[in-house]
Amino acid sequence: MKERLVDFLGSGFGSGFIPLMPGTMGSLLAVGILSIGVFSLPEVEFILFTTIFLLISLLLHAFTVSVFCDKHGKDAGSFVLDEWVGQTIPFFALLPFSELHAHFPLLILLAFGLFRLFDILKPLGINKLQDLPGGWGVLTDDVLAGLYALFCLKMIIFYVF
Repeated sequence: MKERLVDFLGSGFGSGFIPLMPGTMGSLLAVGILSIGVFSLPEVEFILFTTIFLLISLLLHAFTVSVFCDKHGKDAGSFVLDEWVGQTIPFFALLPFSELHAHFPLLILLAFGLFRLFDILKPLGINKLQDLPGGWGVLTDDVLAGLYALFCLKMIIFYVF
């Protein structure tokens, strides 16, 4: 029972077991969940919603990563909670809401695309973080990819919008 729960949670409710691009599928599910907050919550509640989603993703990651990786291999493609954490980070660039509301669909697409770009290509030291022991290597490369995506998205917002 515990192993099935770990598989379900670690794979982002099963999205990581979709055979075609599991990391992208996991990120898309996270984007879908976060987009509900973007389009339905006022700014303060969105900050709280996004922060709680990030913290829950981190807690689920900590709870599942070792068991999941023991079963499926270190940094198995089907483990996507690290993508959930990393994908959440650029969503903090969508503040302040009042100035950006009309551009949310494009900004959400950019948040997704930039994170996936950095997560897949792993430039600027991201790749080296995968060598950290245990679940840290699985998580920190996605956190740095998310931070790079956040920085780039904020720059785009600053200069374009």
